[in-house]
Amino acid sequence: PVEEQGVNHEHRFMEPRIVQKLEGEEVMQVECGASHGVARSQGGDCFVWGFNKAGQLGTGEYDRHDTPEVLEGIQVGLSVTSVAVGQNHTFAIANNKDVNRLYCWGH
Repeated sequence: PVEEQGVNHEHRFMEPRIVQKLEGEEVMQVECGASHGVARSQGGDCFVWGFNKAGQLGTGEYDRHDTPEVLEGIQVGLSVTSVAVGQNHTFAIANNKDVNRLYCWGH
């Protein structure tokens, strides 16, 4: 069966589909690597999904995620304000009024 959430690697989508797991989130930015996606919300959360063989999701393991998951590795109290991706890696800028940090993961 075709999943309507996130990425289903068993099927190719030939028409646009709503990413159900991000419904209600104010998505401000989306980036796409060779086989993973990253979305940033207005509230400062970072969502990741897709293949993860190079650790490009930043989840601390190499499991594939077919639907977007909130990235837990950003320091509590910081909001993600920008994301960028490469083929198998991801960058995020996270900050608050006192701190500005650059995070990177994958290879």
